Amino acid sequence: MSKARIFYARMDEFWRKGQKFAFLEEKQHVGNIESLARED
Repeated sequence: MSKARIFYARMDEFWRKGQKFAFLEEKQHVGNIESLARED
């Protein structure tokens, strides 16, 4: 069994649920979302 991969994208804290869903609908795929590399 393979492990699931979970991706996060930070949105403006004042976005409403509808705005978040619209953003995801527009992007369609995780590869279409710009991300900032974070090193811990």
